[in-house]
Formats: sequence, C-alpha cells, structure tokens
Amino acid sequence: MVRRITETSGFIPWWYVAGAILSIVVSIALSDVLNTTSSTALMWGPIIGIEIRERHLAANHRLPPTSSEPQEPRRDSTPRWLEPTVATLLTSLTLGVGSILGSTLFFRDGPPDWPAATVGGVLVLVSMAGLGVLVMLRRTSTR
Repeated sequence: MVRRITETSGFIPWWYVAGAILSIVVSIALSDVLNTTSSTALMWGPIIGIEIRERHLAANHRLPPTSSEPQEPRRDSTPRWLEPTVATLLTSLTLGVGSILGSTLFFRDGPPDWPAATVGGVLVLVSMAGLGVLVMLRRTSTR
C-alpha cells in the first residue's frame, strides 16, 4: 500500500524559489553588462522539483505503518542556515553560468565578450568553492 501526502505547503523550498526569482531579475537587469541569458533560470526547475520530491519521499518514509495522517517535513535534521546559504550560492552559480554562456556562445554576433565571461567565471568559481566548503562542513558535522 502506497501512502500519499497531499499537503504540499511544507514541501516548497521557498529559498530556492526566491533564488530563482532573484536570478531572473538580476539577469534581466544586468543583461547588457553581463550578457546573461535565460539560461540562468533553466537550472532552477530541476533543483526545485528534485527538492520537493525528496521532501515528499522523506515525509512518506517517516510515516508509521498504521498512520494515514500526513506529516510535515522534518526540518530539525539540518541547520536553519543551510538552505538560504545553498540558495545564495546556487543563485550566483546560475548567474555565472548564464554570463559565460551568454558572452561566449549565445546571441553573439561579434567576438566573445571576455570581461563578462571572466566575471561569470569568477562567480562560478566562488560558488563552487562555497558549495565545497558547505559539503565539507556537513560531512564533519555528521561524524
């Protein structure tokens, strides 16, 4: 028997939704400077969808065998600062990737815009370094 959870308000990753909206707004505002394209928003759909699915699966897994009541996702297993930090790093990562793609590959009639690609590369490197630090912090805190 498969138990389904119908209440979805606790499963929406609001920090990721805010990051998606912010990256779209920044890419529109800085489209002439950084040559960002709509590729900044393309990554957010799968990230948000996977997070919602994982929260549903975790809540279904925590249901007792005799209970049919839906449970809210458990939020005490991770620190409160983790999701906003990851959303911020993913926002800068998507802006960097969008800047690189927009300045070197897409919608360019002339030569690549190397200063915009350099700014995008710095954003990508800083974001990846931050995500790497978060992974190391999580691994050391779970031991």
